[in-house]
Amino acid sequence: MLIFGPGRCASHIWHDDKRLFVYNLTGNVNACNGSLNLLFPYPAQLGYGDTSMANWGEIAKDIDIRYYNYIMSDVNAFSQLMTVMVNSVDNNVFICISEVSIDPYMACINESLMKLIQTRYGFRFFIVNEPEDMQYIQSDGCEFRSVEGIQMYDYDKDSFILHNEKYRLSMGGVAYDVV
Repeated sequence: MLIFGPGRCASHIWHDDKRLFVYNLTGNVNACNGSLNLLFPYPAQLGYGDTSMANWGEIAKDIDIRYYNYIMSDVNAFSQLMTVMVNSVDNNVFICISEVSIDPYMACINESLMKLIQTRYGFRFFIVNEPEDMQYIQSDGCEFRSVEGIQMYDYDKDSFILHNEKYRLSMGGVAYDVV
């Protein structure tokens, strides 16, 4: 299960038979499993120049496409996305995001990541704003909403595994014995 929300909600996640992973995207949480810093690119990484006076509300339509292209073309950012997805399929994942009103660019990135997950994988996620919202989350056991989403996830997971194995071997790892 995948949940997005402010850090103050992370401690209210129920504990069941699944493991819990808490990642920080745009939130300000110290006690978590890791930061998704590669999933939060600087505006210049998405091709935006001077952004001090940018109207992110107008840019929001364009930023989704640029963000998608950035994630799918940067191997390390893609690896962070797949880490989230792989853990979300078998466990509970909470991604700490900032309050929408804090920074419009952060809000755009939060939304773009959610849209990417939803459109590429047909993967259902939940958004909470207050700790009390956790009680309304109900999962039916399968977060994928289409066969195509599962197929895309499987394809991306295979690419992720292949990349990790190539990296492991390039760093001096030995090949596994084939019996």
